[in-house]
Amino acid sequence: MKKPYSNILISILIITALSSVIVNAEHHPVHEQNNQPDKGAASASLVSVDYHRDDNCRLCHNHGGELSNLNSISEKTKTPNNGRKKNNQQDMSVASVSLTSTEYHHVDHCVVCHDMSGSSSNLYLIFELINTPNSGPKDVIFTADVGTNSCADGDITYDGVCEVCHTETRHHRNNGTNPDPDPHYAGTNCIECHSHEDEFAHGGPCEVCHGHDLGYEYEPDKFSEGAGTVQSHSTHTENDNDDLKGPYITCDDCHDTDNYPYFKSGTGESPYDLSETDVCDNCHSAGGYINGINDADVGAKENWNYGIYDSEGATLQSGKDKWCAGCHDDEPAMIVVPAPNIVGQYILEDDGNWQTPVAIVEAETTMVNAELLIDDNLSTGISAGKIETPVVFDLGESVDVSHIRLYTENNTDVVFPPTVHWLVYGSNDLEEWTRILLGQSVMFTKPSWLTGLEDGWDESRLDMAIPVRYIKLEKRNIWPCAPDTQKEFQYKADLQYGYYETGHKIACDNCHNISSAHFDGISQTYNASLDNYQAGYRLRSVEVNGELVPPMEIPRIGPEQRFYETNNNFALCFDCHDRYKLFGNDYGTGDFYKNPLETNFFNERNLDINGNETNQHRVHIKGLGWCGTGLTWDSDWDSTADDWKNSCDSQMSCTACHNVHGSPSLAMTRHGELISTPGTMDKVPLLNVKYIKNINYTYNVNGTLDSGNGSSNILETFGAQTQFYLPGRGNPGKNKMCIMCHNELLIYYRTPVIVDHPE
Repeated sequence: MKKPYSNILISILIITALSSVIVNAEHHPVHEQNNQPDKGAASASLVSVDYHRDDNCRLCHNHGGELSNLNSISEKTKTPNNGRKKNNQQDMSVASVSLTSTEYHHVDHCVVCHDMSGSSSNLYLIFELINTPNSGPKDVIFTADVGTNSCADGDITYDGVCEVCHTETRHHRNNGTNPDPDPHYAGTNCIECHSHEDEFAHGGPCEVCHGHDLGYEYEPDKFSEGAGTVQSHSTHTENDNDDLKGPYITCDDCHDTDNYPYFKSGTGESPYDLSETDVCDNCHSAGGYINGINDADVGAKENWNYGIYDSEGATLQSGKDKWCAGCHDDEPAMIVVPAPNIVGQYILEDDGNWQTPVAIVEAETTMVNAELLIDDNLSTGISAGKIETPVVFDLGESVDVSHIRLYTENNTDVVFPPTVHWLVYGSNDLEEWTRILLGQSVMFTKPSWLTGLEDGWDESRLDMAIPVRYIKLEKRNIWPCAPDTQKEFQYKADLQYGYYETGHKIACDNCHNISSAHFDGISQTYNASLDNYQAGYRLRSVEVNGELVPPMEIPRIGPEQRFYETNNNFALCFDCHDRYKLFGNDYGTGDFYKNPLETNFFNERNLDINGNETNQHRVHIKGLGWCGTGLTWDSDWDSTADDWKNSCDSQMSCTACHNVHGSPSLAMTRHGELISTPGTMDKVPLLNVKYIKNINYTYNVNGTLDSGNGSSNILETFGAQTQFYLPGRGNPGKNKMCIMCHNELLIYYRTPVIVDHPE
């Protein structure tokens, strides 16, 4: 048995030391200077204490540091409750590693929060009154690890030790004005995720709690707790059935994994928060018609917290109809390949007014006195010279030109008429020239722009809306025009077409299955040989007579297609459109009998052997060959000029001729932008249909072509005309589209009828 004297002596020494600590520590719990704790006073007091010498708290409370014997001692005293002792004293092993340079909580010393006097009634020597950095002194009640009066218990009295200082966090602010209404684990032990050791920074690995739906197996036998912005995160990081639409990326594709929740790149200085990061930009596209990043309704950042989709992930929330447009617009998102531009073009410069070029490029111009074409004086003019006489206009800068016009004076007393066939080119460097207007007249087997049929301006919409600085008109007539017939040349940038202008304008999920797999790195996924039209274009199935059927039968192959009136080959189109109006004619029975026709695609001057008008929709869908089985359409748009005979893979269907996402041409007829090779316009202008507005038989020409963008009032028209490419029967080698019974140039006339379209 040991002598008691030594134990008594040791006890006296310990009491003396503790008294010194208490006496010195009680002087600095809440020093104030500009509402900040007096850090100098705190440090001075601690340094003078026998047991808090040298580098104050850090010397002993340095987890894994030089005093490892303290760590081993504290290990022996840990309890199952996260290492806390029953006597409410803090376990030394979980203290901060860098108290003099805290990044997350902006304090220099433990004594900002901890009352070293031992007089606090709170757990772990937490002050009952903390002088906060931004809100002044705040009462603190911290008497339980979990539940009521824990770190942040979720009630409306903001006195938890973790919330009294917070003014800029998303959760648990000290006045309740949280940007995110999610309770964020109120009443739980905050340091389970926000480690005291790491200055309460967000711990890891992140996937244990965040980035996935609840229960998602992110690694074998490891399941997420489904915390945080679950829907948005899971859309990006999962590939199970409800998240096939996402890119299936990992945390480090976006985040700085050494500094959660910040991002790996952005603007300004790191760390980058959601408002500063640029990791979203490529995939969501800030430019264009819809700002896919910051748009208030459908911007990716603006909707990160609450998501875009309804709870099942297969339909869009109300008001989010243009979500897809943020990527699929005129500045498309880039995820391996560019997103197809379904929104179209919205070109408007100088208020869409007609502009005069700034100069004539004399070195490129052989037309005499060509400068008179840009003098803004309709009383002066020139002749157009002989064949291939060019004039080059300088616009002064690169412009997305949409229309051009030339003023011609039709002097009936002159020997030569003032009509001129022009080839129209555009360029940015005077070296690489592109045909920007083919026109629908013909000169020397080439399509051309015809002007001078009557007095005044001859206006035309360009077939290629690309930025150009220079425009060249190259005259193709063999005869010169009389003096003073060619007056002025002007241009403008005023073109609006696309899904929300000349397309269907309905929500994307009316036709598309937006929950299906999306990102495959292929610019045009549908391939006729794979028979994957529905998957390739992410189309939804359609209910017909209580049965779900594929949206479109494409490619259409086989003799059974002759039953086009009643089969489900066009189920998606006829989910809205009236098949009886589209296919009805004089020979139909029942609902298919239509006299007069209820479509505007017919030709009053091309009657059948019985003298009846023919519904041209019906003619085209019926097809060529035995039972209409001739493969006339290149449905996956992969034809080449050299191998067009082998490229046709389907009988005709609705989407052969119509681009439901909107076109510069009338009635959504294809113009080629959407089906061209990404980044090019190699299939423009395709059909290039234009309305005929005024019947006129002068010079054997059948009217004036509409020069707008396809939005003309149909009741003011008398027919339409398609593009001429080369003589002979139409084929995909010339028109990039299909084999025709006729030349590409086709003119039809009809008295327009009022057609009810589905809303």
